[in-house]
Amino acid sequence: HSPRCIVNAGYYYGMLKDGGYQDYVSVHHKSLVSLPKEISFEDGSFMCCTAAVSLRAMKLANIKKGDKILITGCTGGVGVHAIQIAVALGAMTICITSNPKKVPLLIALGAHRVIVSNDNKFHRKVLSEVGPVDIVLELVGGPTFQSSFMSVKPTGTIVVVGNISVGNVALRLGRLILTETKIIGSSGATPEDVKQVLDMITEKKLIPVIADRLPLTVE
Repeated sequence: HSPRCIVNAGYYYGMLKDGGYQDYVSVHHKSLVSLPKEISFEDGSFMCCTAAVSLRAMKLANIKKGDKILITGCTGGVGVHAIQIAVALGAMTICITSNPKKVPLLIALGAHRVIVSNDNKFHRKVLSEVGPVDIVLELVGGPTFQSSFMSVKPTGTIVVVGNISVGNVALRLGRLILTETKIIGSSGATPEDVKQVLDMITEKKLIPVIADRLPLTVE
């Protein structure tokens, strides 16, 4: 049984249901998570759709200490928190970026290895530098999927969380069968996932990454 069974996607306020900018909204009590006093509203406001999303995906992949996890789209909102969470869980993180200027940021966040790739054929470097990975956290989708598929070890897991393109992805069924690769889709997060990432913040294992803070009012 999954706690997602009781969640109605139509009640994602600010995404699929109006109300994200209201002063007050009426919500189901099971949708509420208490914000610890040590965490500001700004830091806590986006943890559900970033950090908790990545934690849920890792849970679906049964991540464990010592696993090698490859993260695409690692400088996005989900990615920058996924790196920290994977490290907190004892995994080795391999991050993919197309921008060499972002390498220092990824290392500062805890990335064990950063691979710069502009052609979405990063699997060659992954296999030669770190070997096949246990888990791929696919945050980009179509453009990087094939290389992610080639990077994962036999019996490994690819968790698809994001998809920046709307096109279909070709799947090599022979390789999928012979390697027994698991491909899982992951969406959103549960209240328990949110509670866990908030605990990680209070324990100093996770630092919310905010690009900028802007007022809601215009002078």
